[in-house]
Amino acid sequence: YQSPPMNDSRLSSTNTIIIQSPKLVIDANNDSHLLLFCPTSNRNFMSNATLRIAILNRSGSVVARSQIVVPARGRRRVSISKILQDVGELDSYLDNGSFGMLVGLASGAVLTPLSLIVSTGGGLAIDHTLPPPYYAPWWGGADRKRASRSLITKFFPEAADS
Repeated sequence: YQSPPMNDSRLSSTNTIIIQSPKLVIDANNDSHLLLFCPTSNRNFMSNATLRIAILNRSGSVVARSQIVVPARGRRRVSISKILQDVGELDSYLDNGSFGMLVGLASGAVLTPLSLIVSTGGGLAIDHTLPPPYYAPWWGGADRKRASRSLITKFFPEAADS
């Protein structure tokens, strides 16, 4: 994962991240996990990151919501099947094709996300999301803010004013 140092006001004026992971696979042999890091290059940075999560099924409907707190300089691993199970949606998710996506929002602290598909047979698939400037060099400024606001309003309306 290549990224500039994060959570350092000397290098960035924003501490918001939107995560989009289109590959949640959950079935009898696989579970999807999210591995989150809250890195910083500022030794005075002490803010925890609260990640809001929306899990969408294959048809695009939000079937579960959750929040995970990642401490400054800390890490967390989250099982997507556990989130679905906790809200009573795991069986429905499995019945609807065992495939979906995750959208996440953290403000106040930036996270480095890795998505994992963990197999009961010992296999592991790892993916990471590159920051938009890697594939859209024009990304930033007003375009970034407008797109971020649209995603926040659509998936996390309770956070639209934060």
